[in-house]
Amino acid sequence: MLFTSKEVACAACVPDHLQFMQDVRRYRLPIESRRHNGRNTYDLTSFAVSMVVGELREYGISLSNCGRLLSRIDLDDLSHKTAKLHLDEIEELIVLVPQRDDYDEEFPTTVTSWDEVKHFGAVEHPNFIPIPIGDLLKAKIKGEW
Repeated sequence: MLFTSKEVACAACVPDHLQFMQDVRRYRLPIESRRHNGRNTYDLTSFAVSMVVGELREYGISLSNCGRLLSRIDLDDLSHKTAKLHLDEIEELIVLVPQRDDYDEEFPTTVTSWDEVKHFGAVEHPNFIPIPIGDLLKAKIKGEW
């Protein structure tokens, strides 16, 4: 499934998609375009990252800080889990955005249930922002918005 820059900007809750695409490059946001039929398109993972950007902006976090926070997310794991969500192998997808960068490799930045979020928060006591994107991604895949 491929998305346009307007759809990616809409997912990030920004009004001007051209300005947002410039900001993606400026702040090194992990949203990557690919050429398809002579135009830039974005995959499901990039769309999911733009949804996380939109949520972080709702918390009042600037785009430059979004880039810093998003650099801590395991994009390979996010890509794997968005594919599973697309195939209906998992029901929920929650991105955990760590607020510190000194966590070890074991920090799961994407989980598939709120029980995992609760368990990880209770056991490890990390400082992270949980962002549920599963329902919105499923709705977008089905063409509901």
